[in-house]
Amino acid sequence: SQLMQKFLAKEEKFFVQYRYLDALNSDATHIQDRIKKINQRAADMQVAAPVDDAEVLRLKDKIADADEEAEEYEARTREAADVLMEITRVLKRIHMRTEKSNLLKEFRPARRRWELVRQNLKLIKGMSQKKDG
Repeated sequence: SQLMQKFLAKEEKFFVQYRYLDALNSDATHIQDRIKKINQRAADMQVAAPVDDAEVLRLKDKIADADEEAEEYEARTREAADVLMEITRVLKRIHMRTEKSNLLKEFRPARRRWELVRQNLKLIKGMSQKKDG
């Protein structure tokens, strides 16, 4: 039916955006690790011996670049999370409509996929709240 096709199309869109969000989170984590390594190198250099000003400036530039890139990824991640929350609202409305239809109750596989979507959204929401906290 047309309602089921719309539901499946929105669900597919959700999974694509979820994979994109996951990739952004992975990139953000990688950038944060790079920042920690750079900061550690800078701390090690301060303890070991004085460093020339050019090296310090180069490291500060690298840190600033990495911070800027991490902030961009974080903003993109938040935007993707907002889109996913809107998709959640739409999917919940569709879910409520499908619950009322006797014809659609026979589509058990779609119902299982819906439960998976809900579980994934809860995980994403938890990840988003941890980052904001």
